[in-house]
Amino acid sequence: MAQLNTPRSTNAYGRVPGPSVLPTSFYLPVAASTTIYQGSLVTVNSSGYAIPAVAGTGGTVVGRCASGPGGQSVFANGTTAGAISVTVEPGCFMWDNPDPLTFANFGAKVYAVTDHGVTATAGSNAAAGFFVGLDSATQSQAMVITVLGAFGIHT
Repeated sequence: MAQLNTPRSTNAYGRVPGPSVLPTSFYLPVAASTTIYQGSLVTVNSSGYAIPAVAGTGGTVVGRCASGPGGQSVFANGTTAGAISVTVEPGCFMWDNPDPLTFANFGAKVYAVTDHGVTATAGSNAAAGFFVGLDSATQSQAMVITVLGAFGIHT
């Protein structure tokens, strides 16, 4: 499965207006010469900079590159690390399901295989969150709760 090369419409679930104990979005400095597309799965690397999730890179998955107000793709090509920031949203999102995951995986930790797909195989992939469902039609999309690595979901 290839990395994104355009923005992606990534469905979010469970968002309600009003006060919340979790931030609805936050900003992270972006790694040097990095492109993070709107709607992609965002990881913080070992240097503390945001990058798109990539198989085999480890790190901590922190959410989706924001697609709402203030959210946009970030093109940091030719910049130094931290020169620009990306808006990230924690939450419950639908990601591509290339393995595929099944309902037998319910509640299992899943891992980023690209910036828009998850797998049940850990390897050296960053933990993306916990699997909580599938789209009903094709089961090609996996619903994953991704909240700032708050549940100890680090590699």
